[in-house]
Amino acid sequence: MVAEPAEPLLHCGVPVSPTGYCDECGRKVSPRAIVPTTDRPAFWARGSSATREVSAVLPPARSVDPVDRLGSATSYPIDRQFCGNPRCGKPVGQGFAGQPSLMEGFCGSCGLAFSFNPKLRAGDLVEGRYAVRGTVARGGLGWIYLARDTRLGDNLVVLKGVINSGDVRALELAAVERDTLIRLDHENIVRIVDFVGHPRHDRPDSPVDEYIVMEYVAGRTLAEVVLDPAGLRLEHVVVYAERILSAIGYLHDTGLLYCDMSPANVMHTGSTVKVIDLGATRPVEDKDSPPVHTRGFSVDANEIKVHGVTVRSDIYAIGQTLRALLQAVPPDPDDAERSLSRLLDRATATHDARFPSVAAMREQLDAVGREIRSLRDGSQRPARSAWFAESADLLDGGLGVVPGLAQWARGVPAFEPAPPAPAEIAARLPAPAIAHDDPAVTFLSDLVALDPGALLRKLDQTGADTPEIAFCRVRAHLRRQETEQAAVALGRATDLLGGSSANDWRTHWHTGLMSLANGGTAAARTSFNQVYTMLPGEDAPKLALALCCEHLGAQHLDEAWWLHHVVLNRDHTQANAAFGLARLALREHQRATAIKVLDQVPRVSRHHDAANVAAVRVLSARLGDHDPTPADLADAAVRAVDLFDGVDDGGESRDRLTLVVLHAAFTHVLAGRAFPLPDDQDPARAARIADVLGDPVAEPGLRARMEEAYRRLAKRSRLRLEHGALVDLANTVREMTRW
Repeated sequence: MVAEPAEPLLHCGVPVSPTGYCDECGRKVSPRAIVPTTDRPAFWARGSSATREVSAVLPPARSVDPVDRLGSATSYPIDRQFCGNPRCGKPVGQGFAGQPSLMEGFCGSCGLAFSFNPKLRAGDLVEGRYAVRGTVARGGLGWIYLARDTRLGDNLVVLKGVINSGDVRALELAAVERDTLIRLDHENIVRIVDFVGHPRHDRPDSPVDEYIVMEYVAGRTLAEVVLDPAGLRLEHVVVYAERILSAIGYLHDTGLLYCDMSPANVMHTGSTVKVIDLGATRPVEDKDSPPVHTRGFSVDANEIKVHGVTVRSDIYAIGQTLRALLQAVPPDPDDAERSLSRLLDRATATHDARFPSVAAMREQLDAVGREIRSLRDGSQRPARSAWFAESADLLDGGLGVVPGLAQWARGVPAFEPAPPAPAEIAARLPAPAIAHDDPAVTFLSDLVALDPGALLRKLDQTGADTPEIAFCRVRAHLRRQETEQAAVALGRATDLLGGSSANDWRTHWHTGLMSLANGGTAAARTSFNQVYTMLPGEDAPKLALALCCEHLGAQHLDEAWWLHHVVLNRDHTQANAAFGLARLALREHQRATAIKVLDQVPRVSRHHDAANVAAVRVLSARLGDHDPTPADLADAAVRAVDLFDGVDDGGESRDRLTLVVLHAAFTHVLAGRAFPLPDDQDPARAARIADVLGDPVAEPGLRARMEEAYRRLAKRSRLRLEHGALVDLANTVREMTRW
């Protein structure tokens, strides 16, 4: 896989200056690692780097008196007691035949002494400066002691040493942690203060034990938050995730793995977060050291055996940590946790299916976070996708189209809103963006505007054979309804990707398109569900899933509604989602709801006019047993006039659309019902209503207007039968006279 430099370096949400220091906080920032371009984050894209949203604010951590923590950790877990001899490593101190376990003694296999007891006591003065109060916790490798700095106003600090000083590997790791802490400078990682030594009480003549002195981080660990989650909200989990990923991503960028992520190793302090225990940190290239991790949050032994400790194993532990928090959040009335849960599903998937980097996970988290915050406050948070190209295609099922001449020639067009056909969905869904590491990327970028036939000819001429070329062939054949050729192209793409195809979201996306083209909406839903898990922050998979669910019947309509809703809620220019919600509302005969969502499509959208056409048709239609009211039809009339205001050649389309309104008003009047116009309208609005319906709205005027519209349409028709049918309709509606 070809790699290229990652996106422009960011810190505190802003680009870092050429000096290498952040202009926002003044910190020196390490360059990001090179990342594979197929996995590169979209921070460079519109709505990402320059407009990256400030995170939601965490509430201040509940104050915990540090004295209350004293003695909270008094013993060392028996399942973590092993001999410190790197050639032995056998369990030590284990209870047997009803005997209690031992905290100190000698290894029964090699004879090496071990001790898991705290080495410092309350009252010890370390190096004449740090007055020890007692133990407050256990880290991955050492007891953690609370102390006061007697030379700095009795400020609280934390001392950390190696639990088993006979553990050679633990001593080595402690040295790594010390050296690591010296080099690290990140707002979400605990800060080192000093290095000190102190003699052991049981062996005063032996070399002194070394301790790291760190800042005391007040607040609560995330493990404590999980146990007592009062006030915990979904948005807070997102912020925890952002801060943890920022810290661990920083470590990865400096060539280090964290290795022991768990809720106990993250502190919520003030309104921020700090990773507090770096005892298990190791260089990325270290493949030999035994791993230090927390049971329940680490990958299984088989993965470590096959792959070792990797960036992806860190991502797994982060996912498990965040899942523990998510499970502590009360049920969400908006189901807003769905995409975040998908994000964690991918973070904790099998090794090859997991996020390949913290940057890739952060990019999707950013999009998921925007989705959640938009659900909360209703504000839009649009951003350009790095994974899908923008599409001009509208999947409205014909709802946004003015009924054509041929339809009018057959009589008043029926109003039967339905989702687009599966094959049309397959041809019109957004296309994946071209992968930047594909050898044909430059060639393909110049072909995006070609029609399918011309595109296929160009692809035949190039002779190149890459995954992206094969995927382009799939989409081009589907637009031409050539499903057999599309299947061959998809098979070729899979062959070119080899073993990675099963974990490549593009494979699942195009498999879903193939299923749709063959009418298999259930199979397509399965494929798009996999894409949703792989790219949980993207709109396109949600849109594809929603359209499948519309076809799958009543039991899937709630899912369709939620998917369309979250897409439109975050970005009102997503007109396909607006039309989807309108169709779902019309299934329930909810006229006002359908109009409300159609009106959310903004003027800047290329589909704004189509949404207004749909609104006119919805306002004029009979929904179940509910006829449109005079107010509905007056609104439809105004919209019809406004749509073609200033349009030079809109006569035929205007006639075809106003006929929809006129026929609905005519039906209302023929039923003997009054047609009162709204009293509070302004003169300009009244004039537009009268322009379409007349004033007053009565049978003779409506007949005359319909007849005139039919005759104008007949003049425009180029087909003899169509022309005759339209003339017959004009004669049918004209007012009968005696003479």
